Amino acid sequence: AEQCFQDAKKQTPAATIAALFQAVAEQQLEEPVREQAAVLLRQCLSKVRDEGSPWSSLGEAGHADCKAKVLQLLEAEPTAKVRSKVADIIQSLGNQLIDLEENARPQNAEAWPELMPTLMRIVMDSAKADGLRADALWTVKELLTSIWPIFVANSNNTATVLKASFASPADAIKAAAGQLLCELVDNLEKKDSAAFAPLIEDLCNALKHLASGAETKHCNNLLQSLQGSSNSANFFKDSMA
Repeated sequence: AEQCFQDAKKQTPAATIAALFQAVAEQQLEEPVREQAAVLLRQCLSKVRDEGSPWSSLGEAGHADCKAKVLQLLEAEPTAKVRSKVADIIQSLGNQLIDLEENARPQNAEAWPELMPTLMRIVMDSAKADGLRADALWTVKELLTSIWPIFVANSNNTATVLKASFASPADAIKAAAGQLLCELVDNLEKKDSAAFAPLIEDLCNALKHLASGAETKHCNNLLQSLQGSSNSANFFKDSMA
């Protein structure tokens, strides 16, 4: 089966990718089958800069179609395990495609201009499922090594999104917002991270709330993120001095 997949990926990449998209989206299929289809789709959308990769054979129209479809899949998927696999595809593809110039502070990612507006819209839409919004925050966190300059350029909007997420009644969203803030300041220099210092109180309140609950998963995840790097340690130390 593995050899058949590798052959299909090389010989008919566009058809293989289309079939995998269809399998992931088909909610009547068994969940493990859809999860495996998502894993294989991620493999097809890897090594995007390599000559001869499935991605390189799709052309501009195929690239645009894949980027649109994977965002649609994320937003439409009701099953948590499948949705998390789709979120992983998005962060993997985004981190490969987005390569911002050093010292640039763009408003958006030219390589995938729909990515951040879509994720931020999902996060801020209180009518969306809590799990979906938390997965969108996780996706953004995983993209930060590539997109943090965009967050600096839009620091006011970033703070608004994080503050609203901390205020959510859903533990998953509170925790995801805290993890995102920790990852963000890990990537920033002191002069850039100062704009986010007012969010420390929101983070502390979220952590207090999570620690008081019966479910420990979200609290533990946030505590692990707080370990961070020297950048985040200095951020919290300087802000509380």
